[in-house]
Amino acid sequence: MKIQFTDTHVKLENIAGSKKKNRQRLNWIKLAEKGRIPTQAKYTSPRISFDGENWWLSVGIKTSRKLKPMRELKFVCKQAGHPYTEGVGIDLGIKDLAIISDTTKVRNINKTRTVRKLKKTRRRLQRQVSRKYQMNKKGDSYCKTSNLIKGEKRLLRINHRLANIRANHVHQATAAIIGRKPSFICLENLNVQGMMKNKHLSEKVQEQNLYEFRRQIEYKAHWAKIAVVIADRWYPSSKTCIECGYVKKDLTLSDRTYVCPHCGNVIDRDFQAALNLKRYGETELSKSAS
Repeated sequence: MKIQFTDTHVKLENIAGSKKKNRQRLNWIKLAEKGRIPTQAKYTSPRISFDGENWWLSVGIKTSRKLKPMRELKFVCKQAGHPYTEGVGIDLGIKDLAIISDTTKVRNINKTRTVRKLKKTRRRLQRQVSRKYQMNKKGDSYCKTSNLIKGEKRLLRINHRLANIRANHVHQATAAIIGRKPSFICLENLNVQGMMKNKHLSEKVQEQNLYEFRRQIEYKAHWAKIAVVIADRWYPSSKTCIECGYVKKDLTLSDRTYVCPHCGNVIDRDFQAALNLKRYGETELSKSAS
C-alpha cells in the first residue's frame, strides 16, 4: 500500500483506483490528530484497524530528524539535571493500585464515582440490549433493528470510555513515579494469569491493569535511565516482618494488618511489602555492583 502524509491528511492510493481528479480526492483522508507524523520520512508497514467506533492507522517511520518525546518524557527530562533520590519499592494490589515505600498511595480509579456510574449505566444497557435481542428473535436467527444497533454503539462507547479512563490513570501514575527520579524501582513479578483464575477477584484484577503498570514503568524508567529490579515471584514481601525478618506463613489475603508474633510489630501489610521490596532492590543492586 502506497501512503503519503501531510500535516492534516493521509493519502491511501488503493481506495479509489480511478485517475480522475474528483475520484482521487477520495484517497485523501483527514487525520484526527494534526502534526503528529513527520511528512518528510520513509514509511513502512502501514496497518489500518477499526475498533467498532474509530478507524486507526499505525505506520513505521524511518527518519533522521529527532522526534519530539512524549509528554511524560518531557517531564522527566526537566529533572535530568537533578540528583537521583533514594530507590522505591512498589507493591501492586486491588484495594489501591500501588503502595510505594515512601508512604505514597496510588488510588484505585475503579472506586471513583465516575467509573462506578459508568459501570452501572453499562449494566443497564447490557440488559436492555439482551432483551431486545430476545424480542426480535425469529427462529434460530436474530433480527437487528436500528434501535438495537444504536444500543450496541452506545455500549461500545461506554466500554471505550472506561478503558481510556483506566489507561490514563496508569499513565499519570507511572509518569509521576518516574518524575521523582528514584535511583531504582523494585516491583514484584506478579502471576496475573494465575490471579485471573480466582472467580472472586478476576474482574477486579482485570480492571487494575497490573501488567500494563509494570510495562509502562519499565520503558519509562529505561528512557530516564533508572534501574528496575523485578523481585522473584515467590519472594514473601507481605509475609516478612520489616523489623525482625520473621516470615508469617499463615498470613491470608483477608489480613490487611500484619502483626508479628515474634517482635510485636504492627503495620499495614501492603506498606510493609513495599518496604521489603525496596530492601530487596537495594540488596540485588549491591550484589551486581560488587
